[in-house]
Amino acid sequence: KYDLSFLWKYNWFQKWLQDGGKVFDTAQAEYLLSGQSKIYPDLNYCSEKYGGTQKDDWIKPLFKAGKTSTDIINMSPEHQRRFVEYARDDVINTEIVYLAQMKRIKSKTNMVPMMEAYMEHLLATLEMEYNGLSIKYGKLKKLQERHALWTERLCSIAKEELQQYLPTCIDANPDSNDHLSWAIFGGTATIKSKELERDLNGEPKRYGDKAQKAGQLKYKNVSKEIEIKGLQIPAREKWKTKKHGIYSSDKKVLKEILDKYSSNVKGRTLINKVLRYAKNQKIQSTYLEGYIKYNSVWDNSIRPNFNTVSTASSRLSCSSPNFQNCHPKVLRYFSPRNENWVYAELDFAQ
Repeated sequence: KYDLSFLWKYNWFQKWLQDGGKVFDTAQAEYLLSGQSKIYPDLNYCSEKYGGTQKDDWIKPLFKAGKTSTDIINMSPEHQRRFVEYARDDVINTEIVYLAQMKRIKSKTNMVPMMEAYMEHLLATLEMEYNGLSIKYGKLKKLQERHALWTERLCSIAKEELQQYLPTCIDANPDSNDHLSWAIFGGTATIKSKELERDLNGEPKRYGDKAQKAGQLKYKNVSKEIEIKGLQIPAREKWKTKKHGIYSSDKKVLKEILDKYSSNVKGRTLINKVLRYAKNQKIQSTYLEGYIKYNSVWDNSIRPNFNTVSTASSRLSCSSPNFQNCHPKVLRYFSPRNENWVYAELDFAQ
């Protein structure tokens, strides 16, 4: 798919497709041949399976560092030689895998038309990635900044409420499952702190003259257990976590507590404030900051990855960012590039 993405921008490639050219992706083919059991089958995996050779990964760090193929070739004659060998082996391995896969495909009933359909599907996702979705970046950025201030305020409100049920030596954090567990269910907290070291006469100890901290006071790490009463809402066995004495405080658990203990005014107040903060924090991190960081600055578009070989059910998935789960608050900031175009949302009835 990476190679096809590179070719997509060339007019000759687009004309070749329009004239009836067909593509074959070995990862897509292996994924289907495995009955969707092999996720992301790369060329190394396929080469090993079908008798090819393994890639020399010397080039990976260079690509990760932002070097292009042209950059690498021009680095030195040795880099050029190794790059040509790398590219040659890539082509040879691809052919070996393709021929072996086609032999398997042709031996299976109805596999050829299905494979052709999935390759067309792959081309559709490539076009979607290449075009991306145009966004009103300036307006989305302002929304993100306003929402960040609001989320910070909600965090302070939730923190203030949470602190009422925790000792002062614990700085309440509404993002901490431990803190929420202690506040809601109660429990024992192990607090780590530093304590001044003293000699037999009770005088503070200091580092010797030859020590790096010469003359400075000596401290030691100490741990002590504190019993936290909390709201003492009964905890259920299924809410236990792997951490001793700590129960889950995810959204599902908190909503279950609200339903079952609705008469507990203090508990309801705390949980509602935490849930309100968590909801807005999710919008901020996933849909505002999360989308803005993927913006292509040269044309203010977001280009997600549509993954065709990533699920056990063969369904399409999306990442970086996930456009299959876009918040309504953000959707309004996407706009067609042409004023005569519209966005359409389609889905199969379940």
